[in-house]
Amino acid sequence: MAHPRSKKARAGRELALRALYAGDLSGDPPASLVQTGAEALGDHAALPPGAAEAALERLSSLVTRREEVDAAVQAASPRWKLGRMAAIDRNILRLGALELLEGQTPPKDVIYDCVELAKQYGDKDTYKFVNGLLDQICRDQGIAL
Repeated sequence: MAHPRSKKARAGRELALRALYAGDLSGDPPASLVQTGAEALGDHAALPPGAAEAALERLSSLVTRREEVDAAVQAASPRWKLGRMAAIDRNILRLGALELLEGQTPPKDVIYDCVELAKQYGDKDTYKFVNGLLDQICRDQGIAL
């Protein structure tokens, strides 16, 4: 059984991803879409306590550090500009890069969860792209795996 904190972190990460993706498509602020993302996941009561708050924290931090996060992703992917990436790929990478730069979650956990999100929401090979770029961000930033 997973540690309760990791369940909350995973659910928060997924809600944040859904909100970022929906915000990309709609132009609405992602933080306003967290509830919509929770409802889209099904039974809102089944979400771990604190998942929506975790998503909002991630989104708030991403707003504050957006330039730094985007620069880290772009540096790791010189051939693929952020605007050319699929919206789901770009947002998984932003969430992963943010968490790696913050250093509060073990890098292997961040990468694993982002790869799992890529498998669930991305195209067939998205997970390889996400894994490679997040690993490159770790190397670029001197983050030990």
